[in-house]
Amino acid sequence: MRKIVLILLILAAPLARAVPATATLELVDDPSGNFNSFDVTLRITVLFFTYQDTSTTGLSGTTEVRFDIDPATDTASEMTFVGGDLAGDPVAFELTVASLSSGPLGGTVFTTTPPGPVDPSTGTFDSTLHQFLINEGSLTGTAGGSPVNVDFAASPAGGRGNGPGIVNLARTGTTATTAEYDVEFELPINTNEITNVNGTDVTIITAGRIKGAGSVSVPLNEYIAWTIENGIPGAPFAGDEDGDGIANGLLWGLGLAAAANPAAHLPAVALAGGTPLATIDLPPGGTGAPLLVERANDPAGPWTLAPTDATSLGSNPLPAGAAGPVTVSFPAAPAGYTRLRVEAP
Repeated sequence: MRKIVLILLILAAPLARAVPATATLELVDDPSGNFNSFDVTLRITVLFFTYQDTSTTGLSGTTEVRFDIDPATDTASEMTFVGGDLAGDPVAFELTVASLSSGPLGGTVFTTTPPGPVDPSTGTFDSTLHQFLINEGSLTGTAGGSPVNVDFAASPAGGRGNGPGIVNLARTGTTATTAEYDVEFELPINTNEITNVNGTDVTIITAGRIKGAGSVSVPLNEYIAWTIENGIPGAPFAGDEDGDGIANGLLWGLGLAAAANPAAHLPAVALAGGTPLATIDLPPGGTGAPLLVERANDPAGPWTLAPTDATSLGSNPLPAGAAGPVTVSFPAAPAGYTRLRVEAP
């Protein structure tokens, strides 16, 4: 068996790829009431009569948001709410058949099925992919002469967004490794939820527009993001930070940590029935970037890109996220050599 470890890193022109970044955004204080001021309507139908009252609550707090941002175009292609800690002012309702009020309320906003796509050309997104919930506090009082206690921790109230939302990005600066942005979002909410109180259906309607703003620092590309995560910010693509003879860029491309030993994941060539066959055991977590596979019958070359049907995946480059063993076949020859090529973003 012959094991060949030959690696080539090509510094190509930058590729336009979105880079993930997470930011904590604060709900803006808007005295005009256009944002973060919600009308909450309580509607009760008894026999043939409907009673309702509306109370307004102001929202404050923060949201944790994950973005995919392309620093080459200053556009976002994803906005996913991953957490939030929102506070609402008390509300009170006076109806002919009920008198209800709350103390301070708490809530959150989240993306129901991540990720949350954004149209990069317009910054707009579908608000129905995100949900607002009141999940702290209670609504107490009387309805129809009976006591009422709606515990929002046990029975959250709210629902999905409604209509188009928007993300606005404004680049404020650039460092050696990151692009800096001011970012804000607007998420319209218009929910209609029915809950049962003492045998009577009560409709809770919320309407308003959540607006958050803050700043986000985005690595200039996926490779730089990897260097930051691995504690070697801005390390050269063709450099070798841990001195093991394997370039940083290949470790990134293989989806490995900067200090990892990649030996088990480099090409190994053996003769199978007199014909060379290469095996590349890709990491179980998947590769971090597309890997181009080249082959030759002599280490001095010429090297050529392996045809797509020569790889067991039926593709070349091997796609980002590929995992497990991949084989590369050769034409009949007494020897074979394989190397990986990773392009810098």
